[in-house]
Amino acid sequence: MGAMDVRVQRSLVIPAPATLPPSSEVPFTVFDLSYHVTVLFAFAAPNPTNAALLDALAATLPRFPLLTARIERRHGPADRPFFITGRGGAGALVVEASVASALEDHLPLMPSPELACLQPSPLDSRTRQHLFRLQINRFACGGLIITSSSHHKAADGYSMSTFFNASGPSSSHPEPAVGVIKRPEIINTMLHLHYSSESVAQIKAIAENKYTTFETITAHLWRKITIARQEGFFGNVVLTATSKSTAKELARGSLADAAALVRAAIRAIDGRYFQSFIDFGELHGDEELEPVDDGNEDYALSSESWLHLDLHKLDFGCGGRLLGVVPPRIPLDGVLVLIPNLHKGDGVDVFVALCDKHAKELRNIAYTLD
Repeated sequence: MGAMDVRVQRSLVIPAPATLPPSSEVPFTVFDLSYHVTVLFAFAAPNPTNAALLDALAATLPRFPLLTARIERRHGPADRPFFITGRGGAGALVVEASVASALEDHLPLMPSPELACLQPSPLDSRTRQHLFRLQINRFACGGLIITSSSHHKAADGYSMSTFFNASGPSSSHPEPAVGVIKRPEIINTMLHLHYSSESVAQIKAIAENKYTTFETITAHLWRKITIARQEGFFGNVVLTATSKSTAKELARGSLADAAALVRAAIRAIDGRYFQSFIDFGELHGDEELEPVDDGNEDYALSSESWLHLDLHKLDFGCGGRLLGVVPPRIPLDGVLVLIPNLHKGDGVDVFVALCDKHAKELRNIAYTLD
């Protein structure tokens, strides 16, 4: 991927509509996560004009009031942050930029530090106040890369998927769905692994065809990454907060055993589990809560499924083909993101953030079937 000469044309803020109240307070919940999620969408020409995209955003944002909100903190006994929505919000930041080269010169897109120029800088104090940020990057060939960065406290993956598909110029703007850390490290390698439909079927067969694509591929890579990391390893491997195994058991056990652990963790998140979070929030609603470090962060694996978020269905209605949906560089060790491959019936793409030493080993074993 060649270097990009990205030039910002202008920045603007789409405010909350004047029809909303001056301001309203919305409390956080115990389900909120404190980070921004950034996604890049690449489109071949032809594409809508920037004016058409801005009009569509302005028409859709009123239905998603938390995206134009701001986070405020009231000092006192109940010292917890909350949202300010309505006209007291920060609005949505939009940056328009041009790129002198053709989009095809930079394909296929891979998560890397070079992609940072395609999004509003999170280091800018004027940028940080906005919970939703969008940069429209128009290439010389007419291609587009639209980079969205949204705070997870404002919207989860399913809510943002609904927003993306509702905000296209050809959309009828349906009502939105209601949506209510890991220690930073320097990660030098982002791997892109592609598993074709045939490969997915083979891996599923090894796991006795009892598990979903997400469960099977997560289990497969959990085992492979554990093997890649195993030299000098002591302790447990953790996948989410509820699925655990020792490295020895995971590396020597079967794929079906690992997939069963993933499935058990997913199915444990049932109605009673959610109710326990709600009850916990009611008991500790006035406290500033912090995530608990169980001491196994160095060997944790976080797997995220984008397989059913419909991000790949985004269509502006102008004939431009969606060429790619990728996360940016992920500065954390042991993060997997599963995305449907855009070529129909051609399997799953997995982006893996891993330190150099372990990434080198994973490249050698990621596609071996055992």
